[in-house]
Amino acid sequence: MAVLAQQQRKLRWNASGKHGDIILSQEDLTAENNSDGSYPSFRTGNKMMMGKHCILFTIDKLEEDGFIWMGVAKENFYYNTDANPDEDYNSHGYTSVGEILVCGRIKGQGREKVRQGDEVAIVVDFQERSIVW
Repeated sequence: MAVLAQQQRKLRWNASGKHGDIILSQEDLTAENNSDGSYPSFRTGNKMMMGKHCILFTIDKLEEDGFIWMGVAKENFYYNTDANPDEDYNSHGYTSVGEILVCGRIKGQGREKVRQGDEVAIVVDFQERSIVW
């Protein structure tokens, strides 16, 4: 089970852009996985298609064997329930176990793991076509 709370710019998680196993609270600033082991997805309520954006959030709760995928993807991403989203979602992300996943493929491993209490920042620059975690 994982709980993520957004901090910067008070971006809200999208109540209609989430899997049914995701519970939103605190005026949609906190998202909690309430599934029995699947990987339900959710997204922010803000579309980001141009410019440079920074999303900062805190991992409020992450079990020792928990898993989180954090990144950018197509708007329909919340239909995803896989740990490694397939290429249909055009996703680019970083996982709590230190992997970089791009369009369903592992592009990097052995990076820093994310743990409970960590603050994570994702900087997306559409002009430069870059993502930094």
